[in-house]
Amino acid sequence: MLSKVDHNQSEVTLTDLNVLSDELVKSKKKCCGLTVNDALKLCSSALVPLMIGVLSVVFTVLQLQISQQNREKDLQIANLTRQQDYEIAELRRQQDQNISNQLREKDLQIANLTRQQDYLIADQRRQQDIELAREQREQEREFDDRRQKDQVLSNYLKDMSDMLLQTNITVYSETRSIIFRAKTLAVIRQLDPKRNAFLIQFLYESRLIIRRGEEPSVIDLQGANLSYTDLSTSTTRDDYKRSNMSCLYLSGVDLSHASFRGRYLVNSTFSESTVTGTNFQDSDLRDADFYKSSLSFLSFANARTSRSDFSRANLSGADIKIDQLLDAFSMSGAILPNKTKGRNKNLLFNGDAEKCTTQQWIINGHWSSIRAYNYSTRGAQNSITINDRNFYPGKCYFSANDNTTEASMYQIIQLNDKYQQWSRQRRVIPYLRGYFGELPYNNGQDGQVTFVVTQMDSQNQTLHSFTHHPPMSKLRYYEEPVKPLVANVTQIRIELQFKRGPKKSQITYSTNYGFSDLIDLSIESV
Repeated sequence: MLSKVDHNQSEVTLTDLNVLSDELVKSKKKCCGLTVNDALKLCSSALVPLMIGVLSVVFTVLQLQISQQNREKDLQIANLTRQQDYEIAELRRQQDQNISNQLREKDLQIANLTRQQDYLIADQRRQQDIELAREQREQEREFDDRRQKDQVLSNYLKDMSDMLLQTNITVYSETRSIIFRAKTLAVIRQLDPKRNAFLIQFLYESRLIIRRGEEPSVIDLQGANLSYTDLSTSTTRDDYKRSNMSCLYLSGVDLSHASFRGRYLVNSTFSESTVTGTNFQDSDLRDADFYKSSLSFLSFANARTSRSDFSRANLSGADIKIDQLLDAFSMSGAILPNKTKGRNKNLLFNGDAEKCTTQQWIINGHWSSIRAYNYSTRGAQNSITINDRNFYPGKCYFSANDNTTEASMYQIIQLNDKYQQWSRQRRVIPYLRGYFGELPYNNGQDGQVTFVVTQMDSQNQTLHSFTHHPPMSKLRYYEEPVKPLVANVTQIRIELQFKRGPKKSQITYSTNYGFSDLIDLSIESV
């Protein structure tokens, strides 16, 4: 119950409160005789213009602010634009300045290049002018030189022709030869190789530099410089009429790098001349004389050299075949292309006993008194042991028969006219070489070998004879120069004599034997 009463009381209280509040509100709504609504209406009517004014002011302020901001922005943009324009203008100015500088540099470079090119062109033209002037001067000098040389050669030919026409050229005159030689040597020094070739051709055709047998050359050109002179011919050496220069005499002349290709030079003389690098290809040099000449590095390709004299010549580096040297008359003392020293061929037949017979030898007395014995088959006592390492004996040696006390054998060597001519020109000596010894070695010196060299004329008359006794104590190589060839010698007789030692008792002879091997007879020039 209490709860109901309490609840009812509470509801009464709330109702009363609501009534009181409504009254208070109504009482409050009346102000200055205006109700709240009227006041609100009045206020609202006054507030709208006010609000409009405020808004206008606000808008105005905002517009001013916006305008200010826009103006500032415009100013910033203007400043920025102006700055950009300034920078662009500055950049353009810099670019223009750079372009201007580059153009100026290019102009300067072009100007410098043009100036250099102009200088180079001017210098080239100046050099060309100098070169043209030099060439012109050289041509003028060469022309003057050729004209002068032509005039010298022409005057020489005219003077020599006049002198020859006024003189009997078949009569040798020492005075005339001296004059001709002096004049010719003076002219040769002034001429070039081409004109010297004409001069030599003229002298040859005038028979002034020809030597036949004992007849001397009219002009001796010793000491003349004829290097690079081209005397070759396009014809062959067999075309005698066009290629003939036989008996040409050019002794003691400098013929370095000259050419005689295809020439017929039989019996020509080039002794003691400098013939280095000279061309003798396809030439005919039979019986030519190259004594003591310098023949290094020349060419004898396809040349005929039979009976030519290469004594004491220098052939180092020369193009010459061994067959050409062997076909020559002499290569005594010559320096050969392989740097060895030349020696003439052995004139003796069967001098080395290698046929193991005495064939080609003529034996005085019984044919068996001298025999060719084998080194190892004559019995133990007389067998030969070779201790000389430079000695290559071969199979056999010559010695007397065991039952013979004295025997001899000989050969006669016929000398052709070439040897006589050679001996008249220079000192020529026969050389006898060989190995000689005694068997056995150490039983005394009873056995003897003697050889006799005799020079004879065509009537078999003795002109000179010389006897040689090689030492017989041991095996040794023996080389003996014989007396030089005498005048009119046509044959040489070489005799080899074997002698047994004296009796050791009344019924026996010495058991020692003389023997010889590798006997060589050659004629050398000294």
